[in-house]
This record gives sequence, C-alpha cells and structure tokens, in this order.
Amino acid sequence: MLENSLAAPSDPWLERAKSRIVVHGDEVYHLASYTERISENVLNAIHEASNVAGLVGMVGHIPNAATLLGPAQRLSLGELKVLGRSAECIFVRAFDGEGYVIWGETPMPI
Repeated sequence: MLENSLAAPSDPWLERAKSRIVVHGDEVYHLASYTERISENVLNAIHEASNVAGLVGMVGHIPNAATLLGPAQRLSLGELKVLGRSAECIFVRAFDGEGYVIWGETPMPI
C-alpha cells in the first residue's frame, strides 16, 4: 500500500490509473495484493505513487483482502486501522529521493 499525498479522490486521472486505488476521506492510496506480486500491477502502483517526493508505503497482511480487490473504493477508519496494524514493513523515500528508509519487525530480503 502506497500513499499518494498529492492526489485527491476527485482527480480525473485516477479513473485511468493502472493500479488499484483506495481512498479514505481526502487520502489516496495505491494498493497491490500478494496475488499480484509478480505482475505489472505492483509496478503500476509503485510508478503511479512514486511521483510523490515524500513517498510512504507499507507491506503487510490484509485480513479479508478479497474485500479490497474490487474497483476503486472508500476505506472506513476501521479498515484503515486494520491495514495499519497489519504493517510488517514501512518504507519512506529519503536521501533526496535517492533511496529509502525501511523499518520492519522481521528481516526482509533485499
């Protein structure tokens, strides 16, 4: 899940987005599921969100992920909290966009 802090749910380009879009209030997120990890959908999510200077994202286990696999949808605060609690890894763009700071509870292969 990648936050797109420059996007608004009403942005017309989101209708043409290649990644799955979920929103909470005025926040826009690009979501890719584990079933897509080897497909271009993950790359689309990264590409569409990576235009943001302060890119923030997370990797986690989403309970009942099937409910998030449909077209663009709105997330409730409760659903967003479930996603946040599932975070196994959080990453933030750093070093003037040259790299990332990654924090995780378990070692992740690089």
